Amino acid sequence: MSLGSQKKIGIVGLRISSLEGDPQITIMGNPVRSWALFSGLQRYNFDTELFVDPHSPVSEDVNTCFGSRFVRNAGEFLKRASTGHYDGVIVCGTRIHTTLEQHPWLADLNGCPVFLGQCYHNVETRVPSPLIDNVVGACFVTPRHLHRWATEYPGTRTGIMTTGEVAKPATATVSNGDAVFVGHIHSHAIIKKMTQVAAQDSKRNYHIVSSRIRRPQITPAEYISFAPMADEAERQQAFASILTQCGAEKPDNFHYHFLPPGEEQELMDKVSVGLDFSWNEQWLLDNSKVPNYLSYGLNVVTQLPAPSYRFAHKFNAGKPLAYNADAYAWRDAIQEAAELSVARKNELRREAGAYFSWTNAVFDLAAVMMDYFEQQEN
Repeated sequence: MSLGSQKKIGIVGLRISSLEGDPQITIMGNPVRSWALFSGLQRYNFDTELFVDPHSPVSEDVNTCFGSRFVRNAGEFLKRASTGHYDGVIVCGTRIHTTLEQHPWLADLNGCPVFLGQCYHNVETRVPSPLIDNVVGACFVTPRHLHRWATEYPGTRTGIMTTGEVAKPATATVSNGDAVFVGHIHSHAIIKKMTQVAAQDSKRNYHIVSSRIRRPQITPAEYISFAPMADEAERQQAFASILTQCGAEKPDNFHYHFLPPGEEQELMDKVSVGLDFSWNEQWLLDNSKVPNYLSYGLNVVTQLPAPSYRFAHKFNAGKPLAYNADAYAWRDAIQEAAELSVARKNELRREAGAYFSWTNAVFDLAAVMMDYFEQQEN
């Protein structure tokens, strides 16, 4: 189905730090969701524009291809929303409150329908007016948070939005039994436990890929960013210092890597197990790293209560562990998950790649939008 007339849609999400290469692959973190919607909604007769922070560098190639559809000024974006230039606006990201922290001007968004493409909704702070008064649809990746939003803001169209991933080709040739964690690190106790697991499981390597790690023994939380560091030696020294401060001993098969987005593929093509953690006993957020692992064809060992364990069940690819599972339970689960053939790895890539495709995520929000505009026109 397509709408009778093309609709102009403005999109704003979490801050895009830079645009270069293939943005769907090179954008860091959640803002890749913004790009997927920006590039994919045209299939549904939506003409899109994307807010890009004026201080974010944009390569010449990207600017040549897309620059005419970028909005680089917050005031201009608000003006386009309030004067009828946009038929609708999409606000996306992790949760609406985080997007508002990065773009406080969004609180004044008014004059056109607003659709949310969020991951979760887990805080009690009410979304400010006039923004909330214009929200007509909201999609979330987790049923729990969709239900919470619908309870707090009844009358809004709601839907589940697929956790998007870039599909990986089913061309893996290695499954070496190693385990990997990719993401920010928020708990030193968990990392210390992983060093203990690695020490008990010397026949495989354990890899930590992270660009941001919480600083030990500091409250409130502060984070060490590895990207600005001068070189690999400084990063390795900083990681070793973190382990020392949290009382962990680093075994020889435990390795730290700093790999910017797009550069982790060589490692991920070889390993067999993806590790997923809940950073505290109340952690009820979906961890997108689980779909990422599955898109690479990895089995997953995931820690409750994070609801992302459901994807390990869906693909019969690993198992969840209780939050308080000890190092022995982790070792046994990883050893079991490491029994992954190359054929099964490629089968998982095909299945998970099709399921988590960004085209599915775009459709989920597009369906809500099409329903809204169809009813408005009729």
